Amino acid sequence: MCYKTNKYLAPKNDTLEERLKVLKTYYPNIHFDKDFICDACHQAKQRKLSFSLSDTRNAKPFELLHIDIWGPCSVVSMLGHKFFLTIVDDFTRYTWIFPMHNKYEVRANVTNFITYAENQFSTKVKIIRTDNGIEFSMHDFFASKGIIHQTTCIETSEQNGIVERKHQHLLNVTRALLFHSSLPAVFWCFVVQHAAFLINCMPTTLLNNATPYEKLYKKLCDISHLHVFRCLCYSSTILAHRKKLDNRVVLGVFLGFKPNTKGFLFLNLKNHKIDLFRNVVFHENCFPYHSKHVQNNDSNSLSLPIPGHYAQTYDDLDMQFENDVHDVLLDNTVETNVEVEQSENVTVSPRRSTRSRRRSAYLQDFEVSNISNNAVSTKYPINFFLNYNSLSDNFKHTIMLISSTEEPQNYEEAIMHPS
Repeated sequence: MCYKTNKYLAPKNDTLEERLKVLKTYYPNIHFDKDFICDACHQAKQRKLSFSLSDTRNAKPFELLHIDIWGPCSVVSMLGHKFFLTIVDDFTRYTWIFPMHNKYEVRANVTNFITYAENQFSTKVKIIRTDNGIEFSMHDFFASKGIIHQTTCIETSEQNGIVERKHQHLLNVTRALLFHSSLPAVFWCFVVQHAAFLINCMPTTLLNNATPYEKLYKKLCDISHLHVFRCLCYSSTILAHRKKLDNRVVLGVFLGFKPNTKGFLFLNLKNHKIDLFRNVVFHENCFPYHSKHVQNNDSNSLSLPIPGHYAQTYDDLDMQFENDVHDVLLDNTVETNVEVEQSENVTVSPRRSTRSRRRSAYLQDFEVSNISNNAVSTKYPINFFLNYNSLSDNFKHTIMLISSTEEPQNYEEAIMHPS
């Protein structure tokens, strides 16, 4: 029955009570108990209640801070970070990012930030809003500072929605910078901090087209030092490290800024280290590590190879083990294919892996190779540390008998063995 076709249309608040009122207009003889509660309906259909729009705004900075943790990232950054702590001021929407190796660093970052706000802005943090993570269990510290710690309900991240949406914004910009720069994902710790800097300098409709930086510092951000992320740059070498005829510049890639320092983060393309320089010349139309999808006629792409250690994890043992297993499987597959083809009287030249082989990293201290005669000798022979010289002849004889005893492999061999 569709009651919307009748003149009695369903009201906007289409609840069970309203539906029964409409139904009674069709059947006046039906009586309903207004105080009746249908338990089965709640069990079958109840969902999360909708959230009303919040129009509460604070009057000045640091009255309310929204804090949350993002991570763990599936790719460990080149500095070993897996998480980052995000702090958003409710009044200015200014965002601070703190990369972290683990969640245990949350307490130190939060306490240091509160001290920073008190010292630099001469104000007090009044309210902090987080989820129910145990890393935010700092009740004694909050009580000593007179800070109200607001927490969300279980599975209700919407109550901390400002910082949750800020994470989405940060990651969108981070991915865009990473994809455009064609840098490996291990650089994400630099990219996300540069993304936060750009967001703080961009106008937003929430602030009537003002920028978070302007709302917090009461002035516009100086962007004269801003350059295109990951563009080619040349840095002057240090005077003490060069001679008169040496190269005077270092080729690198721009990776952003270091807080509280008038310098540029610089990926040295010679030794692949992160340096900090001031005397840098930028070429914003030239991009090292350019994407392979760029057309070949693009003269502004250096198409430099990405170092191998940028594209892998830092667990050398596991990586080397996977390489060794891959070699073994590849060689076994090649030998099996050759045997099958030879059995079919097909003459083929055996294929061999072109992978350069090297000894596993965890064996470096145990074996050394003698290249002259291809012999492998033990670096730490066991006879230097263990010998039988101090044993009596009878005990030595007993040990030799135990060592020469062969363990039965099946039941038939076991019953033939003397007891």
